[in-house]
Amino acid sequence: MIINVKGMRADAAETVPAERYAAKAGEQETRTPYVVGAALIWLGLYLKSIFPAWGQDKAPSPPRATIEDSAPPDLAMAAPAAPRAPARQPEGDAPAPEPPPVDTGPSGFAPGPAAPVKSVQVEAPSLLLPWEQALPVSASRIAANDNRIAAAAPVSPAPGIGQASQPGDRPADPPAEPDEDKPVAPLPEAGNRAPRLSGPVNLGELASCAVLAIGLGQLLRHAEDPDGDLLSVQDVTASAGEVIRTETGWSYIPDPDFSGPVTLSYQIGDGAAFVTQTAHLSVFERHFLQGSDQDDNLLGSLCADDIDGRDGDDNIDAGGGNDVVRGGRGDDHVLAGAGDDTVLGGAGDDVIFGGAGDDHLWGGAGNDRLFGQAGDDILHGEAGDDLLEGGAGDDLLDGGSGHDSLYGGAGDDVLVGGAGDDLLEGGAGDDVLDDGAGVDVVRGGRGNDHIIAALDGAGDHLDGGEGRDVLDYSAASKSLHIDLEAGRASGEEIGNDTIAGFEAVVAGSGDDHVIAALDGAGSSLDGGEGTDVLDYSAAEDCLLIDLDAGLAVGVEIGTDVITGLEAVRGGSGDDHFILGDAPACLEGGGGNDLFEFLPPAPPEPGTVVEARSFEILDFKVGDRLRMSKYDLFERILDKQEDEFERIYGEDFDDDDIRIRFRHERDDEIDRTVIEADFNRDDIYETTITLEGRHLLVVVEQVVS
Repeated sequence: MIINVKGMRADAAETVPAERYAAKAGEQETRTPYVVGAALIWLGLYLKSIFPAWGQDKAPSPPRATIEDSAPPDLAMAAPAAPRAPARQPEGDAPAPEPPPVDTGPSGFAPGPAAPVKSVQVEAPSLLLPWEQALPVSASRIAANDNRIAAAAPVSPAPGIGQASQPGDRPADPPAEPDEDKPVAPLPEAGNRAPRLSGPVNLGELASCAVLAIGLGQLLRHAEDPDGDLLSVQDVTASAGEVIRTETGWSYIPDPDFSGPVTLSYQIGDGAAFVTQTAHLSVFERHFLQGSDQDDNLLGSLCADDIDGRDGDDNIDAGGGNDVVRGGRGDDHVLAGAGDDTVLGGAGDDVIFGGAGDDHLWGGAGNDRLFGQAGDDILHGEAGDDLLEGGAGDDLLDGGSGHDSLYGGAGDDVLVGGAGDDLLEGGAGDDVLDDGAGVDVVRGGRGNDHIIAALDGAGDHLDGGEGRDVLDYSAASKSLHIDLEAGRASGEEIGNDTIAGFEAVVAGSGDDHVIAALDGAGSSLDGGEGTDVLDYSAAEDCLLIDLDAGLAVGVEIGTDVITGLEAVRGGSGDDHFILGDAPACLEGGGGNDLFEFLPPAPPEPGTVVEARSFEILDFKVGDRLRMSKYDLFERILDKQEDEFERIYGEDFDDDDIRIRFRHERDDEIDRTVIEADFNRDDIYETTITLEGRHLLVVVEQVVS
């Protein structure tokens, strides 16, 4: 039987392919053709989705890129399905109801919309069967896979398995054939990316005297390169201090006496791009270390430390740096170490060693032992019977209260005994020693020492030792009797001191009596304020006492320097006194003494010569007064007078004499007054008073 098929649609309209296989409602044909047709359609669609990939030549794999490097790929989206045109029925046939569509499963032509996701490009394995891999396939003769064509916009989701198709659904039109002559643009290569930073670097804390070593890894702590390139650091600078490049990294050196925050700035690069990074640290001036109330062992650093031992018998080693150490209560042992340290021993019997540097040590309460050692140290024993040793350097030692022992050691030291019966030894150097209150023993030692006697009335033992030493009673306001020859000094304020080894004496503001030593070494004698007496009465040889020049010279006394002594007592020899403008009271002592009065200094223009006066307490026969070219002496028997005339000559004219004298006598006084006019201006500016009544002879010297 021959069946003629007649088309039922116009040429311009195209029947949807899916309608060819849709079952017509009302037809009572068997279902087998439909099942076979559906299977063939499914097989055709499956082969169509596979064979285009087999027929194309395998393209080279694009460069591999990281997830961070790739932009999200454009997802292939199917175009919206065109509205389905209704099927035209054959002419003369009434339209029959459309049977329900047959579900063919998921379609590869219309994927549903999906959110964009990042993907990694990988090379898929070949899906060719073994006997097909050798067959040449031309991509030009195989239709392209619809899944490889990006649609303009997403469409409604395709029905899945078990889901009925909706009216109007249709697959998208197949895309046009690809242009084989148009080259495919390659994927762009990934460009260099700059290093990334996750935050600044913290380098911690640093003592002000220390040096911080910085490694490369520390500066790169919060840096990474997204491309995996090696990173480097350059141009490291500091906001304060100095950064030095070393073989292993960098060294940071703080500025002297600096404390506070520091910022390091530097560049991190991968060879092409650089970013600025910062590192932060803090420089602290002192390190704090605190003990407990037990017996602690505390160790400081090489920098400045602040150490508090608190209670207990502590062992403290402060180390280097300018440290501050508080021993606290207890018998502490402290090594201050190098640096200018301050140590407070506190209560207890402490032992403190200052070490090198200029240290300040306080013993506190208790019987302490303080050793300044090297440097110019200051030691305070405070309360208790303390032992203080200055060591090398110019030290200051203050014993405080208690019976203290102070040893200055080398250097020019100052020792102050304070209250209590103290022992002071200056040692080497030019030391100053002040015994303080109490019965003290003071030894100057080697060097030119200055010993200050306390006005405690206790009676001290004062020994200047070697060198030219000074015994200082200048603080006394009452009369003193200072006998350098006998080694005694007495007075209401000082008691009875034993003195030795002094080449200089300074008296107080009272009327003092100073007896010079006959040691032939020469002394410096200062009477201070008041009317003071310099006594050479123990001397037997001739003395030259020049009050105008401030010198006294003799075999027994050497050369003494005289200051502030208004009265002088000569020895038993033939002494020669020379007097200038300063008034003086003189005792010649034994022997035939000569009292020579120098002419007054010329007056300033428009002024007159000031009057000056002298007193001689023991003028006697054999003594002489010399004024300019004239000698005056006591009138004696004719035989001796003839001898004077032989010496001085007989040629004398009374009219040329500028010297006159008179006698004064009442119930209380009997004296002879001599006046002289040296410059012949009729003003008798020089007055000499002799105790007792004297008949004088004036004789002009013979000029040889």
